[in-house]
Amino acid sequence: MGQTKESFRSLPETEENSKNYFEEINFEEAKSLATRYDVRNISPREMAAISSDLYQEGKITFQQQALLSFQPELHPEYNATLGVLSGPTAQPDQKRD
Repeated sequence: MGQTKESFRSLPETEENSKNYFEEINFEEAKSLATRYDVRNISPREMAAISSDLYQEGKITFQQQALLSFQPELHPEYNATLGVLSGPTAQPDQKRD
């Protein structure tokens, strides 16, 4: 299930999100990110923290950070709202792929 540049281009073109982030990250930066984060085994809480780190480092746009950091299980009322409909209770520290 590979991602393409086009799949990330659903946002309207603005100066901030028109940068080609795929071409700007060099191999050494990508390697550094891969050693810091295991995105194939990550909890919702970790995903929110990582997205904040990447945004502060200028690696992703604000819109990308907002999409990555939106983790419903972090909402304090998850179990009383969405959790009731979906079944399982919130597990914001449970790692998953």
